Amino acid sequence: MRQDVGPALGSVKHSCDVVYNSAHDPNPADYNDSTWLDSFFSIDGRQIVALGHMEYHGWEHPGECNSQNYTPACWYNADTFHLSNDGGYHYKSFPAPANYMVGLPFKYVVNDGPRIQRRHQHRAVRRLVLRDGHRLELASELYRPARTQVFGAFGASPIRTSNLLDATSWRAWNGTDFSVRSSIRI
Repeated sequence: MRQDVGPALGSVKHSCDVVYNSAHDPNPADYNDSTWLDSFFSIDGRQIVALGHMEYHGWEHPGECNSQNYTPACWYNADTFHLSNDGGYHYKSFPAPANYMVGLPFKYVVNDGPRIQRRHQHRAVRRLVLRDGHRLELASELYRPARTQVFGAFGASPIRTSNLLDATSWRAWNGTDFSVRSSIRI
């Protein structure tokens, strides 16, 4: 990941400096394969939290997939936590489980992936906003089995935290309150 930097949108310049590089970790339990940082929140101008969209590509790792080409059977997605302490010039990842925020509640199985994920991918459109003292991430679609819209069943739902620096503190809406914790299943 590289930045476009400037004092205003009309004058930004592309920087060739790498601010984040995906680890392409072959262990699905590390939640650290191909990651794109996409939602940012500045705490104080120096500390910036970034949410990452992590895709585990089993076909890129020997022994994790029978195919060497893209296949949904060897694909797993999750949202991960990243932090910059230098104003966004470099972002670090954390070892699992401290990097894990939310994902499908199914274990990655070599050549079989999460069975449900073949029909329902984990996708999210996110914005970090401050509301009522909580940071709120709006997740658009995590996993939606037939006619379900509740995050407890992994449907579309907002998630929030009162401690943006603690990835394990995020909770999802269950229809009544923010009490659902997505558990790690890899």
